[in-house]
Amino acid sequence: MPRFELDRLDTDSAARVYRCRRRDKLLETARQNLYSPSTTNPLAAYLAEEHDYELLEEILRPLDPSLIPDYALPSRGRQPLETPERKRTTAAIGALYKAAPLFKTLLHAPSSDALNTYSNRCLEIWLEAWPGVARWITYVFMNASRMEHPEDLIAECTDILTATTASATLGAVNPLKEAIGLMPCTVDILFILLGQVDYSTGTYRVVQDVDTERCALMETLGFFIGNIDFANAIESRLCSVTRTTRRALVAALVNRAPQFVSISEGDRIIGIAKSIRLLSQSVSYLAESNELWKEFQKQEFLHKYTAACASLAEMALARNITDAGFWKALSSTTLILLLGAVLWTSDPAAALAEAFEAGLFLCMVRCLPYGAEHRPPDPRYFLPPGDVLPYMMVRKVFDVIWKRGDLEHFLHRRDLPEAVEAACQEYGTVLGIAHEVHISRRDTPISICSNLNHSTSPLGTDHPSGPRDFKTCSKCHVVMYCSKSCQEEDWAALHKRECKEVRARQYLHPRMKATLHSVALKMEYIAHLEYAVNANTMGTGPKIAIPARKTRPGQPFEKALPILVFDFARYPPGPPQLPGGGVGVSLDTTSLDQEWGERIERCIAATEEDIFYRGAQGVGFVESTFPLDHLNRLFVFAKIRLDEEAPEGWKWKVVASVFRVGKQPVLMGPDESRFTDVMNGQRNI
Repeated sequence: MPRFELDRLDTDSAARVYRCRRRDKLLETARQNLYSPSTTNPLAAYLAEEHDYELLEEILRPLDPSLIPDYALPSRGRQPLETPERKRTTAAIGALYKAAPLFKTLLHAPSSDALNTYSNRCLEIWLEAWPGVARWITYVFMNASRMEHPEDLIAECTDILTATTASATLGAVNPLKEAIGLMPCTVDILFILLGQVDYSTGTYRVVQDVDTERCALMETLGFFIGNIDFANAIESRLCSVTRTTRRALVAALVNRAPQFVSISEGDRIIGIAKSIRLLSQSVSYLAESNELWKEFQKQEFLHKYTAACASLAEMALARNITDAGFWKALSSTTLILLLGAVLWTSDPAAALAEAFEAGLFLCMVRCLPYGAEHRPPDPRYFLPPGDVLPYMMVRKVFDVIWKRGDLEHFLHRRDLPEAVEAACQEYGTVLGIAHEVHISRRDTPISICSNLNHSTSPLGTDHPSGPRDFKTCSKCHVVMYCSKSCQEEDWAALHKRECKEVRARQYLHPRMKATLHSVALKMEYIAHLEYAVNANTMGTGPKIAIPARKTRPGQPFEKALPILVFDFARYPPGPPQLPGGGVGVSLDTTSLDQEWGERIERCIAATEEDIFYRGAQGVGFVESTFPLDHLNRLFVFAKIRLDEEAPEGWKWKVVASVFRVGKQPVLMGPDESRFTDVMNGQRNI
């Protein structure tokens, strides 16, 4: 070979060596601080100028799946460290350490045509190689306990996962990144990273480089949940794995919140609050799946997250933390948990009571002075949320905040933003009613006997002392009576005909079954109704009733039955808006459940007979709506009677009532449109 050709080869070789050294130095500098433009921009400029595809080829060479060992790595110390398998694994880990700064730089660097061209070509190559790379990552983490500093590798793989998929949520959709994100192996790698545990402490790994910033792994999870296609892929994969694997993955999400709190020392508490918000937002999406929600419930998701938020709030108060980012994150998580208790559970009142016992109501109170900015226009979706309000009247919910003293903290709030204070005043109205019913009137006897002729009994007698004293039908287990005589009378008059239909359609209204819980709840709601009627008559208390008349088709208005209508399930509290201003409202029970239609008609007819034919003065009729859960309502049709001997504020009593669950009220306006529930989109049973 001529001398000049040898010289040229030596020159090319030296240039290649220089370029590799320069590139490796830029890579290492960028890896030290991937969030600083001063370290990533020089690497981006080099890549845009040189179009160095050899870099990616060098990265992928040791990540060839054919090099993956066929068995686990030997434990350190038992065999020589430098076995061929360990050498190949070490080389693969080194390649991953180079891939992270490469793709992170391509994600965050200022855009240019040259850099975009280079980036897309790298993604094309990576897309083809990614399944094999994912197999390597899986193998490495299966042997994490046999390696030093596995937490560093978790951070690098998290960066790779984010950088190769993130544009789908951070900007214009890149079809190459979309394809990588939708691969099953991508979701599996995310699961593997979430499940990594520090075996020396038994806690999940946390990737938090800056105390005031979010855990990078939670940020990656948030990116995936923020993209509907990626989120669906995660949900589908979670539902398709074995029950044991699903349980472990859900545990990685559920147990992380209390673990985060345990390491929230110093300013790190700010980043921890942001991380828990991302975590709760991710869980809130996955919880929409009934199958996954059951597993979240088994692992006490609401309780553990509630306790974590309550602890963070008290820590922040003790440390005098005023950072807006912290309180915004904590407020968002608190809102998610409050709405989750209402929207995800079959018994929102019980879920709220448990959450409030763990401190969630007090946590909400702590968050009220903050987060006035960036509030959505719908008042149900900022603190305090409107969807929770109807359940604050339930005894088990009210008793918790009353006994814990949280109600006092709420009542002593001050200097709140105007919109927040307005919502709090609505809470105050409902809590005031609850206080009257559950504290001031706690020992008032309540009658919910199903015998519509029970009103013939003298007031104050035949009132069972509690839910255990009622007698129920032994066949349908729905209707209940204060005495055997009432049961026999109602059987002959009505229930003999409806009992079979009730049993046949019982699956439509399981909440009507006379359990201790349901009877106690009905007694509470009747107590609320009696208080509201008395307060409305006296002109005291909040205005939560509207007078109306019910007319049957062809019936003159003056012959219509005067009624009061209450809606305790609506937000904000107050009189419901009836068609036509509450005047000339027609009655239609033909669309009701077949088993309850006749009973409701009889209750109304008995009231009409007392008023129009017997000239009774102290008789009236009331309709009301109460919350059961976010889909269903408990509707009460009640005949009321005035007891002149009772003290003021206690005179009106319910003497006959009919309960039904699920469908909307039966008030019809001139346009035949239904008096619908305030909660748009609610479904009926």
